Amino acid sequence: MKKIVVLFIGILILLVIGFKGKNYMDRKHEEKLYQDAFKQIQTDVTEYLVEHYEGIEKIEWEGVGVEWRNSPIFGASMFGNYVGSDVKVYSFSGKYFTMDFSLNEEMEYDWEFQEKYVYPEWNEESKNRIEKEGGIYAHLKNPESIDHTIAVGIYNATDPATRAYHEEPIEFEQIKKSDQGSPNAKIKYDLHIFQYPWS
Repeated sequence: MKKIVVLFIGILILLVIGFKGKNYMDRKHEEKLYQDAFKQIQTDVTEYLVEHYEGIEKIEWEGVGVEWRNSPIFGASMFGNYVGSDVKVYSFSGKYFTMDFSLNEEMEYDWEFQEKYVYPEWNEESKNRIEKEGGIYAHLKNPESIDHTIAVGIYNATDPATRAYHEEPIEFEQIKKSDQGSPNAKIKYDLHIFQYPWS
């Protein structure tokens, strides 16, 4: 009888370890999908800034934040959670403004292949992104949209009511839209995964 109990407990322990191991691997797989998606978003946004705005001294991305939601029964639920990445854009005076980008707003999960996030209406055969309202790629095709995102970032940094990062008023006359761009801007990409403190 003791042997049966010991065997049962051993099998139970193995099942628990296997279940936890699978959850861990699933989570790592999802993190890799998030990182791959934000690698594209960070690259596209950075290239747009460097090519179309002068006066930028450096651009610093701050990793990929994830809001993990956990169920006591099903464990971590990754799809539908908030996944975002912030970027700080510095002028030569050392002042900066911040923009944040959300994965679900910019890209869509490819349910057919289930291996990546894609810009809206990704054409798998031609490997081209089709212009569509919404998404960074569409923003890049429609400069008014991404320019608006930049303007909001500057406004939030300069308006006393919303200013969160600076004690003194900020002026960004140096950073302005121009064909000259900022080809010598220092770039720091960051794809490390971190958990938002509220999750």
